[in-house]
Amino acid sequence: MKFLVSILLITSLCFSSLSSPNRKYTEPCSPPSYFGVAVAPYNQFRADYDLLPVQVVGIRGGGPKEEDKFKIEATRLKNQTAKTISGLRLTWFLFSAADLNVALDSRQTNITKIDLKPFEKVDSLIFVVYINQIPLFKTTWPSNDFLLEVAVTEVHYDDGSSWQATDLPGDLDRSKMRKRAAPAN
Repeated sequence: MKFLVSILLITSLCFSSLSSPNRKYTEPCSPPSYFGVAVAPYNQFRADYDLLPVQVVGIRGGGPKEEDKFKIEATRLKNQTAKTISGLRLTWFLFSAADLNVALDSRQTNITKIDLKPFEKVDSLIFVVYINQIPLFKTTWPSNDFLLEVAVTEVHYDDGSSWQATDLPGDLDRSKMRKRAAPAN
């Protein structure tokens, strides 16, 4: 008899816990997201790359501190002109790895003051973007890979003149790319 009462008691406790209004629910989990983002200077194989007065030739992603792990910075600039540059603006372009000719998104930085002498290459640390703040990554769960390229898109010279890029990003110019050697048989 005690055995029967024990079974009834355990069964009633199980059923009452299932229908309890105080049961805690967990937040729905977002689906797993597996994607990669490569970061690079504006591609030298893009149409009209050689016409840019200043080229980003160094870039880095992340940093030693936890708060810097999604930070992207331009680390080296090259002045291609005979004029001194007093300020510039960077633009990042986000591409799907599946189509490197169509930018999915882009944003500009503020004007950065700089003293970049003619034909000089300088080390710098110019903030570009936090990867986790890019709208695409904040609103969706992508499952493919991306490329983020950074270019100088506005230049202010110390003589008061300026230059601004138009029609960027250019398409990849396949004729500029070295052809791979055919494998030896």
